[in-house]
Amino acid sequence: KFREFLRNNEFTEIMTSKIVSSGTEGGTNLFQLKYFEKVAYLAQSPQFYKEQCVAGLERVFETGHVYRAEPHATSRHLTEYFSLDIEMGFIQGPEELIELEKQLLTKIFSEINLEFADTLNLFQQPQLPDMNKAPTWEFNKCLELLKYHFNRTDLVDDLDGLAEKQLCELAAAECGVPAVFVLGFALQARPFYTAPRGSNGDAQSFDLLFRGLEITTGGQRLHKRSQLEKAIVSKGMSVSAFEGHLRQFETGMPPHGGFAIGAERLVSQILGLGN
Repeated sequence: KFREFLRNNEFTEIMTSKIVSSGTEGGTNLFQLKYFEKVAYLAQSPQFYKEQCVAGLERVFETGHVYRAEPHATSRHLTEYFSLDIEMGFIQGPEELIELEKQLLTKIFSEINLEFADTLNLFQQPQLPDMNKAPTWEFNKCLELLKYHFNRTDLVDDLDGLAEKQLCELAAAECGVPAVFVLGFALQARPFYTAPRGSNGDAQSFDLLFRGLEITTGGQRLHKRSQLEKAIVSKGMSVSAFEGHLRQFETGMPPHGGFAIGAERLVSQILGLGN
């Protein structure tokens, strides 16, 4: 359903390498492997490939495995998972990406409700909601809501698992949908290629929380080489390590952005699975 929706909306499907020469997000959480006489890594994201393809194809998507050397003895993490990735050019801001995901998930959910009602009943799950009704709340507003309703004062630049559940409870009570798009996370906590949101240290970045769990991360990217170089240096990384990627930005890259949905997380929330 994911692929069908995007193909019907002028997206081109791509298939990118899962053996890469550098880390997409600054070299963290990487599985290293021996590639003949060189060192290589398992891809933690198709991010750079998606951006390169946007320059020529404008709208692209991919479905494929990615790899993260993260804590795996939890109910929230997998070292190998199936990612549903989207990237699109000529956007004005992350709000366009949020609108696209609302339409995408609403279409997927409506067809699941129609075709797989028996499966939802088997797992004692209600019909999936109309995601067009999901609200978008600024990150700072979320902190205020958590403080007002739950006396939470321990969060600064990110959300924890409990906060995700609490925000979904508030969204369900206010909008009838147990889901909320959280927009404007702290820029310092996001990958180097993330575009800033104003001048207050916020990012043009969002998460989608659904039934108490973050299932999507996305946002607008930096699209000028000079901006990317500054961001790379600010993260303590070497510009030369990203030269192959940066070269594309010299010839003109449109304002662009995208998001990724973790397929396992989405399925677990649809079926009410604990792990």
